[in-house]
Amino acid sequence: MLSDAGQPIQLLIRFVNNHRVSSYIETSTTGPSANVSYTTSYSYGTPAYNTLGSTINTYDTHTAPSSATVYQNWRANGLNTNSQYLLVHQQWSEFRGHDTVTIVDPNGNQTKHFFYQGDSRTAPWSTACQPTNADDGDACFVAMRNQEFIKGREYLSEVYNGNGAGASKLHATWHSFVVNFDSTLVGYHFSGLWHAFSYENQTLSQTFEGNSSSLNKTTNYTYDPTYGNLVTAQELDQNNNVYRTIDDQVCF
Repeated sequence: MLSDAGQPIQLLIRFVNNHRVSSYIETSTTGPSANVSYTTSYSYGTPAYNTLGSTINTYDTHTAPSSATVYQNWRANGLNTNSQYLLVHQQWSEFRGHDTVTIVDPNGNQTKHFFYQGDSRTAPWSTACQPTNADDGDACFVAMRNQEFIKGREYLSEVYNGNGAGASKLHATWHSFVVNFDSTLVGYHFSGLWHAFSYENQTLSQTFEGNSSSLNKTTNYTYDPTYGNLVTAQELDQNNNVYRTIDDQVCF
């Protein structure tokens, strides 16, 4: 069924039901600050669902696909959506969250959070790619497939001493992930029941002072792929020299 605007009624209902917090107010009840309120505000970027993208589906809000499971099901069925019923999460049924959430604290300082949505983007300035096939030979599809296992995860946070054009960046934290995909299951492309071992393999912490370059601290992680336990964490200094290793809970 379509609305007057030409969009599926189900789509409009789903977006209406995605409630968001716009502000949080704390009020002191005792002491010198009694009856003083402190407001934290929240704003949101672009929302996403597990869809094929507007290049394929006119009603989509994104150009590129945001779900590798939906896209591979579509291609495996001859560019047709009539096998969507085989998917565990059919198109438009899974909310992928917002790409950004910005928080302004009571002092006017701003923190930005950036999240994966499944559309291959890995940085705020990057553009989602458009796959042409649904196999290991298509780098765009592989990037989308990997993001199926880290969708909703934060890949970057930024802290500013203020809110607006004049604010200076104080701190940034980047998160990198590894996804080891298991493609041995027969017929996995129709159901979307995929398996992978995914983990955060690196954290980059950057501290900024004025307009100078950042002071960096990098932490690399390795895991046991059989049981998923953390094996080693190595902390690197500004020059990428290892200065601390945590190995099997023993610090060197």
